[in-house]
Amino acid sequence: MLLVWERETRTLTEKWNLQNYKDTIFERNDENPKFEYVWAKNELTHEMEKQPKKSKKRLIRVTMLFFVALSSIVQCIILMPFLQWYVWSKLAPTCDSDRCKEIGCLQFLNCFASATSTVGTDRWAYILCQGVILGLLIDTVFYEFFNWFSSKFVQWENIRKKSDYENRLIHRKFVFVWSNWFFWFLTLAFLYLPYGGRVQDVYRFLGMEWAIVYKWNPTLLTLDTLFVTPLVVTQLLNMVLETWLPYAIRVARKRKHRMDTNMAAHKLADDVSRTTRFFVPVLGYSDDSNEYTAYQILAESKLPIFDTSSDYLDACIQFSYILMFTVVWPLLPFPAFCNNVYHFGAYASLNDGNYCDFMFADASMVPFQSIDFRVARSSAKCLGMRDQPWFKHQVLIFIALEHIGFGFRYLVLQMDKTPTSISNPSYLRLKQIRELTSQRTAHSGVFNYIGELRLIFDKYDVDRTDHLGERDLVLFLAEWMSKDPAELQKRSSLVFRYMDKNKVGKVPFSTCCLMLQHAHLDRFFSALLGIYDHLDDHRN
Repeated sequence: MLLVWERETRTLTEKWNLQNYKDTIFERNDENPKFEYVWAKNELTHEMEKQPKKSKKRLIRVTMLFFVALSSIVQCIILMPFLQWYVWSKLAPTCDSDRCKEIGCLQFLNCFASATSTVGTDRWAYILCQGVILGLLIDTVFYEFFNWFSSKFVQWENIRKKSDYENRLIHRKFVFVWSNWFFWFLTLAFLYLPYGGRVQDVYRFLGMEWAIVYKWNPTLLTLDTLFVTPLVVTQLLNMVLETWLPYAIRVARKRKHRMDTNMAAHKLADDVSRTTRFFVPVLGYSDDSNEYTAYQILAESKLPIFDTSSDYLDACIQFSYILMFTVVWPLLPFPAFCNNVYHFGAYASLNDGNYCDFMFADASMVPFQSIDFRVARSSAKCLGMRDQPWFKHQVLIFIALEHIGFGFRYLVLQMDKTPTSISNPSYLRLKQIRELTSQRTAHSGVFNYIGELRLIFDKYDVDRTDHLGERDLVLFLAEWMSKDPAELQKRSSLVFRYMDKNKVGKVPFSTCCLMLQHAHLDRFFSALLGIYDHLDDHRN
């Protein structure tokens, strides 16, 4: 995707001809406004240059890693109660069950009428309320805190260029916000689903029996139902807070503003008409869709420059949603299908009792290790198959596949990022021809001036080296300006040293051409030649 993005960017840059406009936002790489520097003298150029202030970047980056670990611990401490609350709502019995009759349950508090969290049921509404509370915590408190802290870390690194600063800022924010938003789903999918019983044992070991009200049932917590809270609810909450709510507030303000303005205008017109006996017409409607007042316009003009990092961050997060829930997870059945085909071909001669076969009605999307072997066709053999060592092999396979993926990504990124449509020789040749034909040539007077100067220069360039010494240079200048060579002979050494820019002991034709063409703009040179006019001093 990064390769496609880069190729498309270069294609649009070429088609829109942005590479010739260095002042555009695409090309401009200004200095970071928050860059801290000190002025220091460059020993080679003897010029003052900006040098970044000394900062402990390595220590800052190590601290960054420590903070990532600390933030993960904080998320575990704060979000684990919500996770256990969600598990409790999934394990809570129905109100007509025998357990509920024993303890005297209250509907929607510790029991529900529906056994599943189907849309529209009371259990679904309860989980929806959980998602709203969790979404407010994640999208407001955690989001703002992690954004502020990641901005501080990038600012402490004291990055010089604005593009590097923005790239680093987006990367830092994405790391924190992504882990913050997906911590709920990842913990449920990779901790509670395979090790839910052990998690309950940890709570029991810590003396938190009050958090374990019901017996753990791994089949009630399935992978397909985990999308409700982290995905649907949080996205709906974001849509309400970022789209619907601002639109409703704007409509309400516009209606109130229009009503108050019209009433005030009519009242003022009536008062003026009553006092002066002149009719004052009132414009009932003005073509002002925003309906800003002068105060609002002045206040908006004083706002800081809009920061696009939040928009880029939202785009990255939404892109990660698309990748995870529409690309990665839906493709998971394919490796499972390949695994089944492999086992069917390898173990076709074995007895059906060696498999953990289930009736279709008893099937559930849970990890194999948390499966209820008692409802299998052969519970004893299914238990033996489930208890076989598997963790070490899975970890090794995961590491191998991960490194294969990294290698494939590296090879893909090594591909040419410039599309062939704008990099082939025919296109480059056509582009070069267009650039040459579109360039503006010099005026004809300039060519006439160079031709006449060349005729006089060649008269004194006896050696045909395209350079003149001091004596020949004075004679050449005297003839060009129609002066007596004796007048320039007095200042010949000064004239020669001033025109010998390269300090080679001779003056080339190009230097003579340029300096004589702009002699009237150089006060010192025109005075040496004796053509200085103080009345024309504004040109000098």
